Amino acid sequence: MVDWESDESHLLLNPRGHGDWSDADLPDLSGHIWLETSGSSGRPKLVGLSKAAMLSSAESVNAHIQSTAKDIWLKALPSFHVGGLSIEARSFLSGAAVIDQSDLAWSAAGLISKIQSSHATLVSLVPTQVFDLIAMKASCPPSVRVVFVGGGALPVAHYGEAVALGWPLLPTYGMTEASSQVATARLSDIGKKQPPPIQALAHINLKEVEGRLAISSSSLFSGYVEKSDSGARFVDPKTKGWFLTSDLVQVDGRTIIPLGRADRQIKILGELVHLDEIQRRLQVVLAARGLADEACVLAIPDARKGFELIMVLTKEAYCLRQNLIDDLQLRPFEVIRLAYLVDEIPRSPLGKIQTSALLELIRPQSCSLVTS
Repeated sequence: MVDWESDESHLLLNPRGHGDWSDADLPDLSGHIWLETSGSSGRPKLVGLSKAAMLSSAESVNAHIQSTAKDIWLKALPSFHVGGLSIEARSFLSGAAVIDQSDLAWSAAGLISKIQSSHATLVSLVPTQVFDLIAMKASCPPSVRVVFVGGGALPVAHYGEAVALGWPLLPTYGMTEASSQVATARLSDIGKKQPPPIQALAHINLKEVEGRLAISSSSLFSGYVEKSDSGARFVDPKTKGWFLTSDLVQVDGRTIIPLGRADRQIKILGELVHLDEIQRRLQVVLAARGLADEACVLAIPDARKGFELIMVLTKEAYCLRQNLIDDLQLRPFEVIRLAYLVDEIPRSPLGKIQTSALLELIRPQSCSLVTS
């Protein structure tokens, strides 16, 4: 449990994390919480969040959803993830109770049962979990008044189905570097049939820089700790208080439209390809066939073309690989010829694909040729 009023620092690590971290790697910064992250790709690193930054974010989110001591949070993510840690910070400020089930295996039925027994009012889910609730046609228990949905884009069809089942969804956009949420739909948008726009929270200043999102805020991280063969070093990538993210966005006033990541753009035969857009289309195709996150598209280097697209699938989707590729309606230079079978696609606690881990997983494997 974090003491939010002390100058003590904490290193909160995933027991199954990839980094070999210790307190000796940390800079001399008091009142900080250090979380491991690698984003969707790259080497693991630590993100340093001051307790003041975490509480600044928590205060803004609490105000946004009008949270009080009467609320009850259902915490499904562990504290070594910013999604779980941020709930603790919000609870500390509001006095809301927290029901911690982060050590339990996920199941839609288990979530419903826990909400019913605890009378939870606030829940935070990821798109995969929403899909599971839809699949079992689970109606929302009456005690719940807000369900944050983060960790990736929720397909429009899934949003509508969940709302029809009574789930009060509020789509969000956030990142560890900002102590959790950056933008969230308005409380008054709950129940709308179409996904509402997400707007920057009160504590966030934002601007668009060459198509990428830049943020200035009291909730921003202090910096990273990166480790190399020569040891650990502290790096602060901000410039005059602004953090330039790798996220591609459209900014319209306070409204943010996420478009994917700059490091998820590649060129094939000189043509620009947006991997996140292809993955979003694949999610829609999978959902239409009653599948959730059973496949993904990656890019691997190709000496002639620059990159080549491949598909990685679990056994549930593998037999449908040609159908899935056909349904994607890819452009000629995006053609997928190779498919890999895996037992499971590695993901973060928020459901994001761990690209580096997945590439390591398929590297020693043979693949099948997809005929077209």
